[in-house]
Amino acid sequence: MAARSSIDTYQTYKLGTSRIATWLVQAAKRAGHDAAKRIDAGRAPGESSKKSKAATSPKYEVPLAHFTPLVQAIAALHSPKIRIPRSIVAVIKSVIELRKATSALYSKITQQEPSARRTTADGGHRHFITILENVRSILQPTKPEHHADHATVTNLFEALAVQDVEDGDDMPVEQMGMRPKQASAPTYELEMDGEKQVFAIMAFFKDFADVRRYIMEVWTAYCHGTEDVMSAAVTTKTAFTLLRHSSDELCDTVPGITGHASLIARLFEQLGIFNGSNGVQEVEMSEDLGDLICMPPFSLLDDYSDILDKSRLPVLKPGQLGSRISNVSYWDLSLPEKRRDDKIVLWELLPEFTKLARINMHLPFEDELMAGLRKMMNANSIDGLPMYTVFATQVLLDIHHVMRISAFMPWVDLQATDTKLRDLAQEWTQEDKIGKHPISRTTHVQPKPFHLLKNQPVLAGLLVFYLNMQLNDGGLQLCNGWGTAVYPAHLYNAIHHGAGFKQEWDDIDYVLDTHSASRIFVGAPPTEPQDFLKRFTLALGVSASNLARNRRPGGTALITAAKKGPRGLKTTSPVKDIFHEKFIAGGPINLSPANIVVMLAVATKTPPIGPTSLLTAVREGMASEELHLKFDYISLHLRNSRLLRKLQTHLHADLVRCFTEEYIEDESQLPFVIGYVFKVVAGSNRVSEDLRLANG
Repeated sequence: MAARSSIDTYQTYKLGTSRIATWLVQAAKRAGHDAAKRIDAGRAPGESSKKSKAATSPKYEVPLAHFTPLVQAIAALHSPKIRIPRSIVAVIKSVIELRKATSALYSKITQQEPSARRTTADGGHRHFITILENVRSILQPTKPEHHADHATVTNLFEALAVQDVEDGDDMPVEQMGMRPKQASAPTYELEMDGEKQVFAIMAFFKDFADVRRYIMEVWTAYCHGTEDVMSAAVTTKTAFTLLRHSSDELCDTVPGITGHASLIARLFEQLGIFNGSNGVQEVEMSEDLGDLICMPPFSLLDDYSDILDKSRLPVLKPGQLGSRISNVSYWDLSLPEKRRDDKIVLWELLPEFTKLARINMHLPFEDELMAGLRKMMNANSIDGLPMYTVFATQVLLDIHHVMRISAFMPWVDLQATDTKLRDLAQEWTQEDKIGKHPISRTTHVQPKPFHLLKNQPVLAGLLVFYLNMQLNDGGLQLCNGWGTAVYPAHLYNAIHHGAGFKQEWDDIDYVLDTHSASRIFVGAPPTEPQDFLKRFTLALGVSASNLARNRRPGGTALITAAKKGPRGLKTTSPVKDIFHEKFIAGGPINLSPANIVVMLAVATKTPPIGPTSLLTAVREGMASEELHLKFDYISLHLRNSRLLRKLQTHLHADLVRCFTEEYIEDESQLPFVIGYVFKVVAGSNRVSEDLRLANG
């Protein structure tokens, strides 16, 4: 299966129906069904079967009407009996559930909208579900399905990969798709028609509604103190990425959709609710429908685009749009009050985004919302606005609906981060890097300090994440470069086992728990004096002979660096690492199937199929890594450096007597003091006394 970077209902449905169609055709061929054989030749019963010209291997479209004849031919074969993979039945069940959920949304719209009329799409949904349920009932295995089959199949990836009919009769579902497919092996997918295009549109809006609810849940949890701002912001950033991919895929799937206006026009055409020649502008719709299709943010963005001018920036005077009713829940406001609230929030932010576009300032933690708005500002027209930006704008408004006057809280978290990483954060939290640029040369209106970061919670949260990644990366590099985490761990272990010292060292306990004792000690923690030195030198990457007593200045016994380098700490945050390329190196976020599996592995539960599965993985993965990301390795390095200096000062006379004045050449070799202690201990019968001496 080709790697893809989005998880949405329609693409999962498409993979599922392709899996079903391919298995049905291949199995029907084995059953001797003539129609199945003719599909590869470009003919199917009663009509032609289209062959994809762009495919690297033959790919054919199979009409839904042929599913029942194909499955009947399979069921009619008695010798040899074709075994039905349980995974096929589970995939059929998943596809039916996806179709039912999307059909329910379509039916709700047609029933609630006074001007809407039922179309053939309604009947198409019911017809598809009937056909698939009939196929499933015929194929249902006689032996019970494993309980985990459906849960595994809905894990989106390998189980939906197309396999030959000979594969997978008893193959574990999680292994489906692991075998390389022959380049010449044909695959089959459900024929594209108008009804299927309507389904793609409705599936998109269903997924978008799910994403909106999920993101509001995330920021509600943040307001209640049960979600970290980094987790909330990165999860929302991922939602923006999914919306961009899903929007692009929808435009590729349904001809004629190039932006939000054309998408809504196509939907209204199917719903039959056009009232005039101007389409969207003349449609009367319910608040629920308008909310579903994001008409409020689109209208606000459209109106704002009318005042864009390349020669100046739009300027809003304080209170020009009125005041928000901040002491009332957004959902308790009247419809006019809601629309005014949204306009105040959005229109007071849009000049900030316009400014960023005009001065061509690109932020290292930029998201799709900012990137899309930048395109509209540069084009000075709503025509330059990517479709996904409308939906991302709605998500931003949703966050404000949830947070209300608490929208500044991520800014407070950002200022707290500044105390740990002041030099890097100063230009954002102290100097107002964005606000210091004048709005216009012809106005005396002063910009509100830090207005963008105080009112764009996602952006502020992403900056917190960015700064913590910088702190984490720099701290790990310091500890690895100076050995101030790994080598003190060896001393801590030796004191515990050799001297009966039981006092806890919290820093080192954290390092051992997080980075694995086997990595730090190159195996299990040593318990014997001879092994203390051996494991230490292995971690150091040098030979034990380098710590000989007869070491002479300039002689061959000088400690030399290892070719592979010393043993160091590695990152322990796989979810952070996936986003590292975007926020640190400026590249794209790689939401490949492999990376999504990594993130799903850290989630505490298997979420339902759909885009929220990835959002759950990111959210729970970030939560599990929060402590690791915020651990202050720089302070650890400074504390352990002071300890090593004290140890060296305390033992200096003894070390000179044993190893000459040149036992270390400069401060970078302070950790070697631990190795010299181990060398003495390895040849001594006074292990406890020597180690207590080393402890100082």
